[in-house]
Amino acid sequence: RRSLRTAAEKQREFDRLRGLCIRNLSEAVVDRHLLRLREELKKGIELQLESHPMYGRAKLLADDIEKFQKAVLDALTSREAKGLESLLQVGVKLGIKGNWEKLARELLANIQEEILLKSQLSEANSRFELEAALAKAKEFKALEYDPNDDVLIISKSNEPMKWPETLAAQERLKQVFEQNPDIKAQGELPEKILAMLLDFENATLEELRRLLSEAMRLGLADDPIVKLLAEYLKFKEREKKVIDAIRAAMKQRSIEALTSALDEAKTFNGICKYPGKDGKLHDRKYVEGDEFFDVCAEGTALLKALKEEKAAIKGLVRAIKARSPKMLDLALRYKHKIFDKRNPALFGAESLYKEFERQRDQLHSAIDERKPRVIRALIRDGATHFANEESFVSHALLGIIDDVDENKGSQIVETFCKHCESELRILARLKMGMKRSNEPYLRSGIKEAKKFVLKKLGKDGKLVPNDKLEPLTERQVVKDAQMVLDSRGGQKIEGKVDGKTSHGRRNSNASLGVANNAQKGKVWVNKQIAELVDTIKKLGVKDPSGSTTVKLGVLQDNMNSFVLKGVIRRAKRKKFIDFDPEILSLGGGNGMIKLLDEKAETWTSKAQLNY
Repeated sequence: RRSLRTAAEKQREFDRLRGLCIRNLSEAVVDRHLLRLREELKKGIELQLESHPMYGRAKLLADDIEKFQKAVLDALTSREAKGLESLLQVGVKLGIKGNWEKLARELLANIQEEILLKSQLSEANSRFELEAALAKAKEFKALEYDPNDDVLIISKSNEPMKWPETLAAQERLKQVFEQNPDIKAQGELPEKILAMLLDFENATLEELRRLLSEAMRLGLADDPIVKLLAEYLKFKEREKKVIDAIRAAMKQRSIEALTSALDEAKTFNGICKYPGKDGKLHDRKYVEGDEFFDVCAEGTALLKALKEEKAAIKGLVRAIKARSPKMLDLALRYKHKIFDKRNPALFGAESLYKEFERQRDQLHSAIDERKPRVIRALIRDGATHFANEESFVSHALLGIIDDVDENKGSQIVETFCKHCESELRILARLKMGMKRSNEPYLRSGIKEAKKFVLKKLGKDGKLVPNDKLEPLTERQVVKDAQMVLDSRGGQKIEGKVDGKTSHGRRNSNASLGVANNAQKGKVWVNKQIAELVDTIKKLGVKDPSGSTTVKLGVLQDNMNSFVLKGVIRRAKRKKFIDFDPEILSLGGGNGMIKLLDEKAETWTSKAQLNY
């Protein structure tokens, strides 16, 4: 038994280390810490956790982070715009933050600005467009990544004034200067601008910008129609900027960026401006169907959902770090708020709560089976996986008890364990009394057994009588102890009667009493053998030869284990059964006992009758 307990303790210690490693893996997954992930994965291999879902998730995440870091370095060095955009999206999904994100966004913006500037240089034809594009090219600074210092520096090999597009634009501007200005366009352009403004619903920003640029080139900046165009274009560009900002924030699913964009949208106060025939801008309210109105409504709804998701994830992370089953239960009630079901915080919280449910079910089983040592061991194991014993016990008792105060859970369980230990102590005292034939032990044990009431945990946390369990006095151990006590009482009465006779007859009467006791003992042994044979016939199974066999462990669970070995030996001497003698010395419950005499039924009936 000591070796078995030692093995069980080793297994519990091994399980505790596994649970601790799983918890550390879940925290490392939440923190996205690559070095810690690798350390815990190494421990996981030592603890044989390769098949655990948390180990696989952590290993996959560590590999993804390493691949991601390498890809970021390659994209920064090669200045690939598409690669940087995809890596930023991957980084947001993986939840990886750091200086790389700032560098990637800054370099991506620089690359996009460079692409846009080259497009403007290539497409510019008029004098104003060419001058504006060349002015931007002169001020533009192309950036590149320096891996040695992990910073962005001004590129010396990518000078904007030496681009082929810049040189071509300079050549076209030179040709424009060589031509005469178009006087006719100065008279026709205001009418064209007014027609475009009145049809503002179909006008695009590019067309408006082109008309304003042409007007500025022709020197029409003071014309009222041109001023109206400039004011209206300024409003539309501001509106477009807000719409683009909201859409970009929605694509990135960034709460900060979306909040900032929606705050900027609130400055419009729901008022849209449009040009009228009188040459002035008029106001109207945004309505459903307007691009600005629809984008703001969609962004507001997404912002609310993102905040709820963030709060749910924050609650999961807080519950994981606190290792509180109650907090985990409450946090997991809002898991439907999380869009990404592969979120590491959600996965870690669900794994940790499944571990709690497993330990809770074991605790409930131990309470039902009334095993105080197992109950205390499970509570200790629960304290290693979670914050402390109180937080584990108070939540694990739910289902047995309706409501548990977090500071009284251990006290309730300890009271129940002491009650179960009292039951075991009474039975142990009776067994010891029968073994040593100790009459005081037997009397006090039987007296306590009669008074003892088997109880269970009630819904209010107090001990209440358990009607489903048979009284302690109905246990076989108590019955056997009562029988032994009664036999010793009969011996005392006969001794008192013998004491009143003469000294000459005392020895003969004593011999007669010994003979009577011996006869009673023989009858009792025959009765026990009869019960053994009946039990074998009842619980045994037929082997290929047709004989009835039963395992020793089955007999130990259904008969008085205190006298079982002696009864088995007596039954073998009478050739009722056969077995390997080693099963009694080794104590194995899988040893087989075979019934030899199928006619034992008649003998057992007579033995029961004589008894």
